[in-house]
Amino acid sequence: MTALSKRERVYQRLAADLAHADPSPHSHGHLGVADTRRMSSPTRVLVDWLRHIEERSGFTDSSEVDQLRIDLCRLLASTGVRDCGAAEALIDQFHLQPPVSAEVLTEAAQALRELASRDHRDELSRLAADRTLGVCRSGILEFLTEHGQQEDVHLVADQISDPSVRATAIACLRRFRPTPVHLIGTVEAYLYDPDSAVREQASRTVAVLYAAVFAASSGAI
Repeated sequence: MTALSKRERVYQRLAADLAHADPSPHSHGHLGVADTRRMSSPTRVLVDWLRHIEERSGFTDSSEVDQLRIDLCRLLASTGVRDCGAAEALIDQFHLQPPVSAEVLTEAAQALRELASRDHRDELSRLAADRTLGVCRSGILEFLTEHGQQEDVHLVADQISDPSVRATAIACLRRFRPTPVHLIGTVEAYLYDPDSAVREQASRTVAVLYAAVFAASSGAI
């Protein structure tokens, strides 16, 4: 039998920590403030590992650290546990020095889509508008579409001029309510974009925006 690699031993320790955690689920929708701040133990384990990743893992190779960060972000997203420190740990990934890889930030953003709450909107709005993050912020734009406020329509629309998130931003616009019909002209400009993904999303969004206009003119909404 060959000796376990260092990476395998690290993941075994993580698995053992999770196995010993209390898996009892906590509901969130009707709990008081004190209760909503509690983390289920598996989430606490994952947040602790993410916040102290070098200490917990002993990894010194940046690629191994990044891969573990990615796996931890995915595991956190799978818990579905909100308002318990997980979102804050994920947001912290965007402020680490030296910066983590784009792959880590992409996974952190996708996890934030699942785990952030409206309490995090201001910080997520700043990240969504940070063009240095490029495509990594796609998950954050989607969060603002699903959980943000009406003024986030303008923030998302502003990102259309960034090719890295253009298709995502255009797709997000058709999911806002009320439907932002005033942006029909903005989106129509991309119906013949060189990027096929952008053209597809522009076509679908324009159709939704025009449907909303026709519905309004007929008195349906």
